Amino acid sequence: MGTLHPIDKDTSKRLRQGGGDLPPIDTYFEKYIDARINSIDGRLDAHLSSIDNRFQRIEEDIREIRTEIKGVKYWIIGTALAIIGIFIGLFTYHAQIMQMQMSGFQSQMQVYSEYIKSLTPAHPPKDSTPSK
Repeated sequence: MGTLHPIDKDTSKRLRQGGGDLPPIDTYFEKYIDARINSIDGRLDAHLSSIDNRFQRIEEDIREIRTEIKGVKYWIIGTALAIIGIFIGLFTYHAQIMQMQMSGFQSQMQVYSEYIKSLTPAHPPKDSTPSK
């Protein structure tokens, strides 16, 4: 991309002259550093673009999941309504069966009561126990 720019002029001057604890920078070393920085910059750009692509795929997946959730939401509501309808239907069926059984028992009890009444005398004897 570009060349290496020193932070300030004093550091640049010391680097070129080899003053202090810094070695001198010759043109070969400058070209080597520029090549390394360009290489690192290229790899960094490639890495950042792959990260950007990943984020775009994640965003697309999130959009798909949101639309699927909307569809699932309606399925859940429909299933809940169906289960409630089945429960109400079974409850009313059970109540109707119980009502028919109770009326059957009552009619049997009435028939049995009539049968018992027919076997017993209408007026039982007043005193059936022997007197002393």
